[in-house]
Amino acid sequence: MYGLIIKILAHSGFAGIITSLTSILISIYLNPWFDFLKNAFSDLGSDYANYPFVFNYGLVISSIFMFLYAVWLIYSAKNKIETIGSGF
Repeated sequence: MYGLIIKILAHSGFAGIITSLTSILISIYLNPWFDFLKNAFSDLGSDYANYPFVFNYGLVISSIFMFLYAVWLIYSAKNKIETIGSGF
């Protein structure tokens, strides 16, 4: 059981990246006015966007995954240098 939790934490970084990219791409699809050269990604979560909750909740969920990955990085570090390095 303990090993399974460690494996889940180790793969949560990949899940965070996939979740964030998916939510961004879906938000761009739902907002045809969005242009990479004219708008910022934060415009997808503003009041003017169609379905801003897709972008906002997607980033919240991906940040939870990335937090779990950071916990795994700190846990798997062998010394203080690796622990500090995992924060950057």
